[in-house]
Amino acid sequence: MSDNRNTEELQLLDKHPDQLIARYQSIIETVVAGFIRRGFFDHSEKMDVVQNINTVLLEKKLSKIKEHFNGSVYLRTYFSKVVYNTCLELTRKKARQPIITGEELLENETAKSLNPEEQLAIKDELKRVEALLKGFGKKATKSTFCLKLFAKKWLDESDLESYNQLGLNDELAMIRTSFFENYEALPDKAAYEVAVLLFNKLEKKTNSADSLRKWVNAIVDNMIYILNGEPPVYQHTRDTIRILLQMYFTKS
Repeated sequence: MSDNRNTEELQLLDKHPDQLIARYQSIIETVVAGFIRRGFFDHSEKMDVVQNINTVLLEKKLSKIKEHFNGSVYLRTYFSKVVYNTCLELTRKKARQPIITGEELLENETAKSLNPEEQLAIKDELKRVEALLKGFGKKATKSTFCLKLFAKKWLDESDLESYNQLGLNDELAMIRTSFFENYEALPDKAAYEVAVLLFNKLEKKTNSADSLRKWVNAIVDNMIYILNGEPPVYQHTRDTIRILLQMYFTKS
């Protein structure tokens, strides 16, 4: 797509949002058709759903797009995601139950009792979590290790492969003792007190357990911000991030 076309569509967003909606009808219909193919709406509902989305966009979403769109992608790319999320919201209302609901969601997922809308939402969120983890770069090993502690996910030898040949025998022994079996009852402070010994020895630092905790919390807060979106379309908290991480690390 050309920059000129994007500029023209940005002008429509600012001055003539109704014309922008008209121009983007094919995008809306394509997204709705995808949800129909996956069984979330009946074919006979297509135009009703499209019209519902048009109304929601005009009454609520376009003003938020205008406020939050930062130009990092083409407007129609951003618009497509907003339409997708709007479709997802409609399926939630149709099911009359939320998708991310806290601890009970994990229990339902484990019991394989989620409805199709919940399965789709969780699958999408896990893909987004995976993308975030892959974006940590040089800090990927440490970040993933610490996020497993945050999620209270059991560790195993595969988590220690990067550290085994680095003269960290005592620290790794403590890791194995502390985190290779259920440590759900272990307070976060105690977990970080063990983990910080490993990273201090590795990085030749003298950080406190609390500084490591704050570092991990900053990562989690950034994940919440990114996953909730701009404009926000989700309501993730540290509890739901912990659940998603538990699911992701269990499936990985």
